[in-house]
Amino acid sequence: MSYHLFIRGEAPAVDAQKVAETEKALEAVKSKLTAVEQFKSEEYWKAYRAHENAENPGQRYYKGQMISDFMQLLSCTGMGKYTFAPTLDVEEPDEGDLEAEEEFMKAVTKWRSQSVEDDDVTGIPLHKLGSNDGWIITQSECIEALSAWDEIDVTELDADMRKIAESDEWKDFLDYLEWAYEHRGIEVS
Repeated sequence: MSYHLFIRGEAPAVDAQKVAETEKALEAVKSKLTAVEQFKSEEYWKAYRAHENAENPGQRYYKGQMISDFMQLLSCTGMGKYTFAPTLDVEEPDEGDLEAEEEFMKAVTKWRSQSVEDDDVTGIPLHKLGSNDGWIITQSECIEALSAWDEIDVTELDADMRKIAESDEWKDFLDYLEWAYEHRGIEVS
């Protein structure tokens, strides 16, 4: 499984020079590998993600294992907490009732963006990253997570979490959370 994260507001501008540089780097990696080797190569996927991120600065693509690693790090650092999704308490409208369908979609959007009502939960409710069902990580959840990260001493994390925290993907994810805070949050799909 994989996940796409989208900035909800206006995305940052595309940097043509960065697109060209990352495309060149991706082509260099591809030239050394067969199609099957590319699929299995961490170097390929890193170059691929860098190019995709440069072409679509408001969007991020993560493989399921990477999101799982991020969720563990978010949880152990207080940047997020494992939670259950709240129940959607709205009936689907009759087909063709455009006004009811519009109200239904507003209710679904509100439901997907709600924070968990629990004083122990700060940062990102991790059920929002646990599926690609269109959950919305709000601006306040982004800034709470980033504030918690500011208090973390990476050297105090266990070896597995430290490895994730020191990865380029994690650093990109933190930058992405900052962008999301400035641009109305993230939609996960």
